[in-house]
Amino acid sequence: HCQGSLSQYLGKLARALGDAPAALVHLTHGLEQNRRAGLITWVIHNQIDLAKLLRAPGPVQDLPRAQQLLRATAQRAGELGMQPIRQAALQLSASRA
Repeated sequence: HCQGSLSQYLGKLARALGDAPAALVHLTHGLEQNRRAGLITWVIHNQIDLAKLLRAPGPVQDLPRAQQLLRATAQRAGELGMQPIRQAALQLSASRA
């Protein structure tokens, strides 16, 4: 039973500890690992985690990239029937950072 890339969890931990630059490195690496492994559902979860980080005020804020990730997440989650994730991505995309 696979739970996706460990880097994704390290990124979430770094974000929780307030280290946005480390979180960016880990979440980006986790996204690449999940894509390479073909773990589509974990790619979707990783994309939403990365988008949340990129929307937050701080040194790694990148609103255009966050919006791009949220659009891709909503589309792919919808295609796979992952409605809660799709709705979360759409709500984040529609809200202000």
